[in-house]
Amino acid sequence: MKDRRFLRAGFGYWLKLFFKYKSNVFFSFFSELAVPMCINILFMAGISGFRAGQLLDLIAYIVVANVIYTISFTYMESTVAEDIKSAGLTYKLLEPIPPLVSYILSDLALKVIRLLLFFVPVLLVLLFRMEAALLAPAFLSLLFACTIGYCLSFLIGCLAFWVTEIWGFSAIKTMLLAVFAGSVFPLSVLPNALQRLLLATPFPYLSYVPSALLLGDISIASSGELLLTGGVWCAILSALAYCVWRAGLKKYESAGV
Repeated sequence: MKDRRFLRAGFGYWLKLFFKYKSNVFFSFFSELAVPMCINILFMAGISGFRAGQLLDLIAYIVVANVIYTISFTYMESTVAEDIKSAGLTYKLLEPIPPLVSYILSDLALKVIRLLLFFVPVLLVLLFRMEAALLAPAFLSLLFACTIGYCLSFLIGCLAFWVTEIWGFSAIKTMLLAVFAGSVFPLSVLPNALQRLLLATPFPYLSYVPSALLLGDISIASSGELLLTGGVWCAILSALAYCVWRAGLKKYESAGV
């Protein structure tokens, strides 16, 4: 019940903040979705020799991949690090819900608003290509994508317990995800050996795997292995985030803050 009340409060807060200025809606859509999507489409169209039909498939993939990436990617580490370096974490430790839940629910409220405003209509246009048998795997892969995104961001934020600045680690994470998550181009265009190597990392599960499942580019037989790998990464990163958080809290409390 507490989580639900906090989510409703967070949703209402972000809704009011988001619509405080009409330009917010316009610039948010173009800066977070339209502009990156157009850049990626033009980039792939310029370097590829795809025929018209293949180019349309590529455009459909890039649209869906960028939507998924915007949903799964989070910059929560800045908030976590700021709270650790200030008294913010002290107040969050006194709240009736755990700090991690507070961070996720606040970020989730903003993601829900963006999803309702921009992303669902785009997905509805493209979902006619999706196979019904892949609906459950695609939904599960979306949960994995958000989990991995939150864990990576939270881990980097927790580094503020030990280092003064985390912006370098955050920049590296953003660069790796931009290249290897699959939002710029489908990983299927890469050589098979490189594809297998990347699919053994957590990065493709933030965009490529959910997008390919939504568009039916991955067979049902292959989806099981990919979901298993994604689930393993979720478990590993979740356990690692928990351990780092507990170790950081001990240091935080021992410092007398």
